[in-house]
Amino acid sequence: MFCKTPVQGASPFIYKGLHLALENVAVKSLNIYGTKIWRYKQKYLTLYSENGSERAFNR
Repeated sequence: MFCKTPVQGASPFIYKGLHLALENVAVKSLNIYGTKIWRYKQKYLTLYSENGSERAFNR
């Protein structure tokens, strides 16, 4: 059972604040995750291209 409080007008603001805070955290974590993936890809792309150029010179 949910008890109705006399301060009902403030609840939408609280929900909005919580929602924005959660959204902010989600965006930050996604950005961190995205940069990690990007660095990982860049690392392997450079390794791959270096190996490819070595093979080209060895031929």
